[in-house]
Amino acid sequence: MKKIFLNRCIRISATLATMASLTGCGSVAPACGDTETLALVSSIAMKSLLQKRNELGVAAALLAGIEDRVAFTVSSVRTVKINEKIGWTSCEATLAVKLPEKAKQLLEHPLFSQVILTDPALREVQVDGGSASIAVAYTSQLTDDKTQQSVALSDAQSLVDFIATLATIGGFSVDETATSPSKKGL
Repeated sequence: MKKIFLNRCIRISATLATMASLTGCGSVAPACGDTETLALVSSIAMKSLLQKRNELGVAAALLAGIEDRVAFTVSSVRTVKINEKIGWTSCEATLAVKLPEKAKQLLEHPLFSQVILTDPALREVQVDGGSASIAVAYTSQLTDDKTQQSVALSDAQSLVDFIATLATIGGFSVDETATSPSKKGL
């Protein structure tokens, strides 16, 4: 699985990271379930989706405005390991996105379920009711000067590819905006 990081300085490479400034923090990175940590995980997933859109070339038009129609949520957060010496925390969670009605209808089509959902790259995505989710791992660490938090997310690419696939066949079309989740939860 490809490891995905994003940096607020928008330094994008094979690995990308997101950082946020911290005030009044100690020597340990914020917890796995901390509000800011979860917001950074969601932000990394969204930036990965936007990067995927930019890689699609002509099909990118089908994902125009996708950031207004998709909201990632993080749940079932677990702390795996803490290294207090370096202020690093390893975490696992479930990353999910609510599916609009059009996407749910496409998922019910036999062609979609037989062809798309059997794609090895998308097999890890769990579709349950009105949402799609995947198990992810992420780390939270303080910078050396302890003024910023760095979050690195891995294992989210299958969900990003799943959303992009659905979007390119109309699953997140503009007319579904009213039923899609708002970004208020980020």
